[in-house]
Amino acid sequence: MTVTGLVAGYGAAEVLHGIDLEVGDREAVAILGPNGAGKSTLMNVLSGIVRPRAGTWRLGDTDVTGLPPHRLVRAGIVHVPEGRQVFPQMTVKENLLLGAFARPDRGGSRLAAVLDLFPRLAERIGQDAQTLSGGEQQMLAIGRGLMAEPALLLLDEPTLGLAPILVDEVLARLRQICETFGVSVLVAEQNSYLAGGLCHRFYVLTDGSVTGVSADVVGDDAALMSMYTGSGADRKD
Repeated sequence: MTVTGLVAGYGAAEVLHGIDLEVGDREAVAILGPNGAGKSTLMNVLSGIVRPRAGTWRLGDTDVTGLPPHRLVRAGIVHVPEGRQVFPQMTVKENLLLGAFARPDRGGSRLAAVLDLFPRLAERIGQDAQTLSGGEQQMLAIGRGLMAEPALLLLDEPTLGLAPILVDEVLARLRQICETFGVSVLVAEQNSYLAGGLCHRFYVLTDGSVTGVSADVVGDDAALMSMYTGSGADRKD
């Protein structure tokens, strides 16, 4: 995916100020930034929830700028939002099969692949989602996204609220998604550990602008922290 000059906001407030970024084939890329940086807004624009004010984005050779969410899913862009948002009174299997609405003919084979990736879900296939732990619900949300056979998976804060041991497990599964499923991943995170453990590259987002990229701070933790907090960065008003 290639994003060029993306501008978006809510009402009179402009939140994103000309975002440029790229995600390559089978590549994992992180958007790092503190609360209020615009990470979730970026994800919501790319998944069609929020309409852009300017800019374009392409998936491969296809211009998908401003398409509604269901058409973006069919084009290959799937969003796993912050907070898991599983259906609590539906079973694990029912939640997963909902993700296959765009590929109903392949739901069965895809389900087997997702359960192989997340064996904990296979063990709990008939349980209601509300009985799962936070980490298991996150796996369920990611698995449901994979049921749509995406080319690009958008993950918003996938490790939020998880215990460290579960963060490592989610990281391991995300690596498999890129390598085994052939899916590209764009992940919005505050957790720089995830960026280092999963992602090939990252962008730092501060106040709705890209203030740095991974190539700028390789081996320089102080420079990363400076960009992350916005201190010393060139900001766009």
